[in-house]
Amino acid sequence: LAYLEIKEIEELFLFLEGLDNSKFQQLFDEIAHENLYDWYNKEFGGEMVWLIDSMCRTVTFSSSKELSAIFGLAVISSFIEKCYSFDKGIMEIVNSLLKHTKTKVNYGAKVTSIEFGGSKFLTIENEETESQKKINGPIISTIPAPELANIIDDKSLSRALKKVDYMGCGLVAFETDEKVFGGKLGAIFPKEKVSAAFDSTARFGRNTGIEEVIIALIPFKGEGELNYPKLAIKSLREFDPEFETKIRSTTVVEWDLGLPICSPKLFDIQKEIFNSTPKGLFVVGDFMGLPSLDASIETTLACATSVEKHRSVSYTHLRAHETSLHLVC
Repeated sequence: LAYLEIKEIEELFLFLEGLDNSKFQQLFDEIAHENLYDWYNKEFGGEMVWLIDSMCRTVTFSSSKELSAIFGLAVISSFIEKCYSFDKGIMEIVNSLLKHTKTKVNYGAKVTSIEFGGSKFLTIENEETESQKKINGPIISTIPAPELANIIDDKSLSRALKKVDYMGCGLVAFETDEKVFGGKLGAIFPKEKVSAAFDSTARFGRNTGIEEVIIALIPFKGEGELNYPKLAIKSLREFDPEFETKIRSTTVVEWDLGLPICSPKLFDIQKEIFNSTPKGLFVVGDFMGLPSLDASIETTLACATSVEKHRSVSYTHLRAHETSLHLVC
């Protein structure tokens, strides 16, 4: 909010506050196929585009040159509007399906292929055995687009799914002995590739003596092995030259398929996926909306409603592994 004193950011926020649903839809039709970087420079100027980049990286891992302008505006709006919360959002997905259907969960099985024809068949790998199972009810997929593309036998759908581009992300969590940033929690927007957030409220149940948790996000795309802690420390030294000496512990997690890139072409790809999906298969997840936890929830809610409407006795749910950042279960 301190940046509201800068004219172009103030104008951007005033513009966003004036958008209602009908105006947003009209704007969607106008700028969905334009990238955020070009649109922002045209409308507001480029002095603070680094801040726009950093805000977008914090939520999407992608830069303003990669993102659709309409999605970028939705992301920036999320900093000043109420969105699905991170902790309640994940469980909302699970509860939505369970509320509408009865389910039997089969853990430890890996689906290696899905065949569509007169009937639906799953090839299931469980420990050292492999078997084929006929499926009567609908199949609901919440796995990443490239993973589904690799196991589906429908060439048109597989081809469309492979067009969805992803940005990977490395996450570094630092626990510190002393506070590095003022306040209880907040986001940090360096000019470097790293984005970060901090929390000193102790809501994560940390060990005694820990004053602050700092989460750094480092996007990557086919860049090979990166030293995430080193990159994060280098960036955070801009705010505190003694930052490295205050670190008590470091945790690193890497997601190869972090989030789909909401490029201007993604909306056409979504239509292609929808039109190519065989009857009896529901493809839902963050890549089927404006890529985010919100999209995961909304597409899963729509799927659950459709399954209930058809009064299906059972359904088969393909889940992503817990190491995926895709917040769909």
